[in-house]
Amino acid sequence: MTNSDRLALAIALAVAACTPAASTPPPDGAGSGSAAQVGTLTAKWSVQNIDGSPASCESGFETMKVSANPWDANEGGADPGATPIVGMFDCAAGSGTMQLQIDGNLGDALLNGKYDVTWEETDSTGNTTVATDVQSELDYETTVDLSSGAATGSVTIYQDGGYAWIGWILYGMTSTEYLDSCAGAGVDMIGLDLTETTSSAVTHLMFPCGTSDNTTTGVVGLPVAELDQVGGGVAPVLAGYYSIVATAYANGQAVGTSDGDDTITVTAPNVIQVGPELPIITLTNR
Repeated sequence: MTNSDRLALAIALAVAACTPAASTPPPDGAGSGSAAQVGTLTAKWSVQNIDGSPASCESGFETMKVSANPWDANEGGADPGATPIVGMFDCAAGSGTMQLQIDGNLGDALLNGKYDVTWEETDSTGNTTVATDVQSELDYETTVDLSSGAATGSVTIYQDGGYAWIGWILYGMTSTEYLDSCAGAGVDMIGLDLTETTSSAVTHLMFPCGTSDNTTTGVVGLPVAELDQVGGGVAPVLAGYYSIVATAYANGQAVGTSDGDDTITVTAPNVIQVGPELPIITLTNR
């Protein structure tokens, strides 16, 4: 899913040196003789279910394709149209390493040690993808910095679920108008109750009203794209068809709720689904 003009998402990444588990050779033309320096990228992935239990890679898609796109120091970022350096790993291994050039030139790029990384669960050819890491789906690929010689990037791939992306609108019952900010409305948290229509199972999510920072997933940002929208959240949810009830809270007290008419379909594996409608939360005494 490409919605980069609608997103303001920052992705947190832990950077650390790690012992290689499997490796790919440097790309052809990766350096100019012995002067070229390389760094070790350790790519990790956790394939699991929404409840945190381990899961197997999809049958017929037992390869993890890791693509590293170099930053151009002159451009201050990676060229999305450039050909990435690719490593192919056994999906069940959970990690793999790649030796990547970190100085000099690579094609038209002046290297500075940074790479944008994408993980894809694919068939053995790497040409058919069944799941992609959420950061890359959002067009905010994980950036690693190999300038110190090594770095680690890691992602989670959910096999039995995907990501629900839900925004919200605040409406004042007293003012009879849409409210333009969470702070102005005195709302600090939003609770989302997602009821799966077949099983009646309820998933409860909590987000700060004015951001979409869900500390359990590490996915952060504010996907505000619709008229009157004041916030939104992204979180992993079991695959299914859900009705949504959104509740606004002020200092722990419920101050308004939506009518429950909004729905979202979440698809596995690891697919981001944007709610087709935004819950309108009607606030009392606002």
